Amino acid sequence: QGRGIAPMRFAGALADDRIDPEQERPMSPAAAPPPSTRLPVMSLIAVSVLAACATPSADPSLSAASASQATATPAPSPTASASAPASVEDRAEAIFEDIAGEPDWPLEGFGSLWLLAPDSEEPSLLRVDPATNEIVASIVLPGSVCQGFTMSDDAVWACTTTGVVRIDPETNAITHEVAFEAGPAFGSLAFGSDSVWALGADGGALNQLVRIDPVAMTSTTIALGHGSSTLAYGFDAVWVTALQDGTVLRVDPATDEVTAFATGLPRPQVLSVGPDSLWVTLQRAEDVAPDEPTVVRIDPNDGAVVAEIPTGATPFHIWADTDAVWVCSRDLFLARIDPATNEVVETLTGPPSTCAVTVAFDSVWATAGNALKVYRFAP
Repeated sequence: QGRGIAPMRFAGALADDRIDPEQERPMSPAAAPPPSTRLPVMSLIAVSVLAACATPSADPSLSAASASQATATPAPSPTASASAPASVEDRAEAIFEDIAGEPDWPLEGFGSLWLLAPDSEEPSLLRVDPATNEIVASIVLPGSVCQGFTMSDDAVWACTTTGVVRIDPETNAITHEVAFEAGPAFGSLAFGSDSVWALGADGGALNQLVRIDPVAMTSTTIALGHGSSTLAYGFDAVWVTALQDGTVLRVDPATDEVTAFATGLPRPQVLSVGPDSLWVTLQRAEDVAPDEPTVVRIDPNDGAVVAEIPTGATPFHIWADTDAVWVCSRDLFLARIDPATNEVVETLTGPPSTCAVTVAFDSVWATAGNALKVYRFAP
């Protein structure tokens, strides 16, 4: 989509027929009835140049009352400036609006884009069809808080206040629950070495790594020896940030050995595993100097910091792939780092908000949770 073309905007008003986890128990796919889903009513601004995009068909299960809740506002005419950063609103090909629960942690899996809506009375996992930009399912999660999910080979796993649940992507139903002492972890699930990994607590302190067997539905714990923040899997290891200790930990899945892999970092927080590096955000003070590093690039072979990169704001989230590293923050919204030069080559302004970002289906997906928005645009 070129500049000056209004993006598709979708409203996130949802019908009331949610998937209720209490109705799915006992946790057995055979015993559970086919789940219902709460479907959004999507209002589309007519844009002739986007007519080739698929339009969701009418859903007879949606009531007239729920349809009337959907709203769409015209996209403002973009104003270009050679000296100022562009706006994500200008770049967006599709904008999801009024997504209840402050959408967060976008992630690809099973032909869909998944979003967590953690901050509603009933946290939900939202499933988006990337062909139509339609939210096709919303799965209510047990408990009052959820701040992480991941994909295994055959399931979606989401956190609860008492452990994790397994979701069958064929039915969008919760099939099993694995209990352990959970803590206030954010984005804290990963999959690798035939295991689901989560951060757990011991006496309320978030200092355990939990290994979940997705076949036996059991869990074991590994003491980290450090307070933990986030985790990721890659290069045949689990990586955990210890913000207070300035350390990135490496856990060997074959031996459960915990190693202080990269040390002396200023408050490392969020991890992303790229093709040849670990990318880690640094939690800085509110006022960040223009030349103050907020992202470090770490060699996964020896823990050496090979680049320190200033982005101009304290990051909330980071996503790395072959062509770019995307960093989002409240003040700047999005910065794109070129991994070939380790320099910021593009910035996009957006609403001041908590945020997260991923690349999937030939698009960048960025959430602005406090603004109840999700943006989709070409990289």
